[in-house]
Order: sequence, then C-alpha cells, then structure tokens
Amino acid sequence: MSRTVCLLIAFMFFPALVNAGVDRVDINARGEGNSFQEALNSALLEAISQVHGKSIESQKMTLSIEAISSINGSDEYYASDEYLDVVIEKTKGVVSGYKVVKADDSSGRWVLDVVAQVAKYKKSKSADRKRIVIVPSKVGKSTFTVLGEKISAHTLARKLDQAISDGLVQTRKFAVLDRKNSDAVSNELALANSENAANEEAARIGQSLVSDFVLVGTIDRVQYATTTKTMRTSDKTYTVGSGDAAFSYSFIEVATSQVFFSDTVKAFIGQEELSRGSHDNADVVSEALMSALSKKLVKSLLDQIYPLAIISKRGGEVILSEGGKRLRVGDSYKVYERGEKIYDPYTKEFSGYEELYCCAVKVNRVAPKLSYATITEGADSIPDSVPARLFVLRDKIETDKPKVIKTKKISTKDEGW
Repeated sequence: MSRTVCLLIAFMFFPALVNAGVDRVDINARGEGNSFQEALNSALLEAISQVHGKSIESQKMTLSIEAISSINGSDEYYASDEYLDVVIEKTKGVVSGYKVVKADDSSGRWVLDVVAQVAKYKKSKSADRKRIVIVPSKVGKSTFTVLGEKISAHTLARKLDQAISDGLVQTRKFAVLDRKNSDAVSNELALANSENAANEEAARIGQSLVSDFVLVGTIDRVQYATTTKTMRTSDKTYTVGSGDAAFSYSFIEVATSQVFFSDTVKAFIGQEELSRGSHDNADVVSEALMSALSKKLVKSLLDQIYPLAIISKRGGEVILSEGGKRLRVGDSYKVYERGEKIYDPYTKEFSGYEELYCCAVKVNRVAPKLSYATITEGADSIPDSVPARLFVLRDKIETDKPKVIKTKKISTKDEGW
C-alpha cells in the first residue's frame, strides 16, 4: 500500500569548517528513487551539483547503497550520526548536514525534498573583477634587431605577456586568469580530491573561473639602433640611441565572441629612458621596449573600460579614481562631462556617450589607489556632490618643455667695456 510520509529530520552538523576560504550554504533539492535511500542520494547529489556543477565525479560522490542497506534501512537510520558519517565520507565533507522536509512514495517511487548544507569555496573579491585571459602573443617574424643583434621574437613575446599580466593585476581592476600552467593547477585540484586532503578541500573543486574577455595580439615591430653624431663646435662625436615597438591587438568578449575593440599601440624610447651603462645591452634595451609597450597597452584598455574619473570634490581639489603608477604628480588632464547615450544611426547599436569638455585638473598627490588634483580651469563646472562616473579624464595635457637659453660667458676683455 502506498503511503505519504512527512519527515522533519533535524540537521545533522559536521564540525565547523576551519578553512577560511570555505563557507556552508543551505541548498533546497529534490531527489527520486526506487528506495528512500536512493532518493536521498539523488537529492544530495543534486544539492552538490547546484553549488559545484558536475565537476565532482558522481561515482565518487554517490553513496554506496549496497554497503549501507545491509546495516539498516529504517528511517531512523537515515537520521542517525552513523549515516551522516557515511555521507561525509563519500562526499569528502562537501555535504556536512541535511534535513529531509518531505518524503512521498505515493506514486510507487520515493520523492524527497531535502535541505542540504553544502560546502562552498568563497572566492576572493578580486574574482568579481573583469576577468581576462591573455593569449600568448604572436610575432610577425622570428627575430627582431636590437642594437644590431638578433633577438628571438618568441622570447620578447613571453616578456611582453608577463609585463601585460603584471600591469593589469596592478591596476586592481582586472582578474587575470592563468591558462599557461593548467597542468600544475590540475595536479593541485587532484590533490584536493585525494584521500590525503582534508575533507573541506573538496569544496575547491569546480571553482575555475571563465573569463569575460580574451586578449589576443601580435608584436609587429621591435627595433632599436644608435647613430653617431659630430658636435657642431668641435670634432668630438657622441652616440644617440632610439627605438620603437608596435603591438596590434583585439579585445574579445567571450560570451559573444565579438571583438569589443581593437587597436595598435606603439611605444618609443630614447637613450634617456635607459639606465646608465645599459645603452649597449641589447637584452636590457629589448626589455625596456616591452615594458613601455605593455604600459601603453594597459593604459589603452583602462581608457576603454575604466576611464579615469572624478569621484569627489572638496573646494578647488578633486579626488580621482586611480592612483599607483598610472598617474604622476604634475600630470594635467582635460575633463569631460558624460552626456546622453549615442546610438549608431544604421545599426542602432550603442556607440558610447556624448562627452563635453568642462574643465582641467592637475595632479598634486598620488596614493596607492586614489589621486588628488587641483582644478586649474572651470572649477564651477563640477558640482560639490559628484555623481558617479559623470566626469572622466580623457586627454593628457602635454606641457611644453622650457627652452634652454645658452649664455656666453663674458670674458675679462669684455668686462672692460
């Protein structure tokens, strides 16, 4: 005879997880089976999959019906600490407790509604940032010439990729996902699922992040050379070095495979950008070029996704949304007020915002995450209460370097006049 049983089995608690990176969440799940225990197993697996997806192998998580049924098959047993120990063992602590809120076998099959406590790995706050995967850069040729030496293009590509990764991480705006060390990561995850690992470590499995964007690019040009010049006032000679590098890239949105934007960044360095004693070192010069190129690229990405913005105003001073290495004391910028949305008249796609020039600012102090600037023009254009992302900094104002005036020393003969 079929019957409907409503069970309110108290939560069976596993000792608190000590790993600071693991939390417990209550998950509602339903399971079906030919027996009470089979339906319970199904419900617990469903609860696990809601948190961890299908990443944890079901055969490792499935509770062994044969091993348990020989002990006891009563409802009381499934509410016992003995059965909970089996659940914890088979799920490696991923399920730390459960409550059966409803059980029904009126249809000839058991249907259970369960609330399970499932261990969930707590991601760091940085994981909520825009996620980027840097695809290893391509090269336009096998070698580039720096100071007359042939430098491996693939070596420069690796240096550039690392410099880009470092630069993006330091902005604190992006989470850079590593795809180059997949084998090492897989080995660590396998350890988390091994018999030797602590129970709560299994919660780390299945937490791999999917990127929002993929950066792909090609190093088109790298060159640096020196020239010898003769002084006008004498026969003495001196050496001057200069070079440049170019990198064409595309920023692709993963969800749609659409090119978010693409561009070519170029970097130039002169002899004055190099440390003394390294002017004739091809390796040092090539690294300096890659460093300059990565900075240009990171700035380009930030300008597109996270433009510098004014976030607060106090009198004639404003606080900017960036600090660290992106800004320098003495830098001046034009500030634009964001206006209405603009749409392409043909495709009707969103093209961006109207931006109207309002004022200018000059950086006077740089902190790790914020900067402070003085309003040098149009102070009344910015209200005391600044709306978020309304005022953005776009164009850096280049100041003309003062011309050096050469003076001729007055000789003793001249002084007699």
